[in-house]
Amino acid sequence: MKFLPYERLIIYSQLTQESAIQKLIDVVDSASNRNFRASVIKPYRGEIIGYKFKIRRVINYRNSFLPVIQGEIKSAKAGCCIDLKMRLNLIVICFLFVWSSPLIYSLLMIFIVGIIQLIQLAFPELVTVSGSIPLNIIFVLFGMILFCYCLATIFFKIESTKSKVFLQKLFN
Repeated sequence: MKFLPYERLIIYSQLTQESAIQKLIDVVDSASNRNFRASVIKPYRGEIIGYKFKIRRVINYRNSFLPVIQGEIKSAKAGCCIDLKMRLNLIVICFLFVWSSPLIYSLLMIFIVGIIQLIQLAFPELVTVSGSIPLNIIFVLFGMILFCYCLATIFFKIESTKSKVFLQKLFN
């Protein structure tokens, strides 16, 4: 998923399951602990239940596209493997969908009208459509959707890369 704000990563480690979960506990502050000083010490906040976890990086700036990291530590032949999934927060996904759906609907309608106009050119007696859609409106709508996509993907990838590097160093 190179071009989407979603990543899947498997880290293989020589650590045992128990030592890997202990290393994770050492760097994750509990989600219920909202104390500012505690979050400065530990770079991640979230919850760890058994060998599964759901965490987010603690940052001192605003970024709505910060990945939510869900993972599971599984035992393997020579240690353990950590299966990670990074995705956007569900609220951000819903906002992006609501914000871009009228734009996508408009482009879809423009596309349908374009097809009808092509049919009209081929068979003028079948379909009658008057008027045309200005090209600049199409470019503006497409540009707004592209901006939304690039904004979400670029800022997500920046943050997910930082988390991937940190977690790979942590478990190796």
